Amino acid sequence: KRAKVTTDKWRGYLPLGKDYHLDQKLSNKGKNFPQIHNLMMNLKAWIRGIHHSIGKDKAKHYLDEFFYRFNRRTFMSNMPNFTLKAMVNAKPIPVILTKSGYYG
Repeated sequence: KRAKVTTDKWRGYLPLGKDYHLDQKLSNKGKNFPQIHNLMMNLKAWIRGIHHSIGKDKAKHYLDEFFYRFNRRTFMSNMPNFTLKAMVNAKPIPVILTKSGYYG
C-alpha cells in the first residue's frame, strides 16, 4: 500500500490511486518509459516471430511463457543446475513395461 506507482497518463490506471501513490507522467512517445516500451517491443516481436499471432483464448498462456523466459534470462548459466534440482525433487512417475512397450 505504500508503493509509488509511476505510469503514463492512461486513464485506466486511475483506480490504482485509491490504494497506491499514483504518479502519472506523459509518455512522450515512450521516451519517459524506455524499459516498458522495450519489453513490449520484445513481446510483440516474439509473438509475431515465433507464433505469428495468438488467440484471445490462449493469450494468458503465451504471456505466462514469455514472462517466465524473460524473468529467467539472466540465469542461463545456472539452468542445468535448476533442471537437475527439479528432476531430483520431482515425484517419481512409475513406468510399466508391457509386451508392446512402456507406458506411464
